[in-house]
Amino acid sequence: MMGKIVFGEYMKIPGILVSMVDSLFRSKINDVCDKYLNDYGRFVDHRLELDNNPKVILIIVLNGEESEIQVKLTDIHVIKEAGEYYLQIGRIEVNREWMQRLGQDYLNGKFMDPRIELPHQSGLLLSKVF
Repeated sequence: MMGKIVFGEYMKIPGILVSMVDSLFRSKINDVCDKYLNDYGRFVDHRLELDNNPKVILIIVLNGEESEIQVKLTDIHVIKEAGEYYLQIGRIEVNREWMQRLGQDYLNGKFMDPRIELPHQSGLLLSKVF
């Protein structure tokens, strides 16, 4: 299933950049999901909403769950620190209450550094969007 990108009405981003951003997100999302979710379920699809408040919506199926889980990532920024780029997510919303709390604890650094390191070229490209 292919991801979907939704734009605000005034957003003007060249098509090639849109395609590259979508590919980068799909690749990075797959990497993160493989690392953390592989034993618990699978990543199904994503949607990028690039408007005044960009967000990423992930659709995940967890083992033992009857329905898909929607994870909304907002307050997204690309930061550069010591020459490295990181994707930093400020807020997470999950349509399961206990998972909402777990996700927010993760973003608050309870378990590990919540930033996602990006390759230099990817970080440079994504910093133009976020």
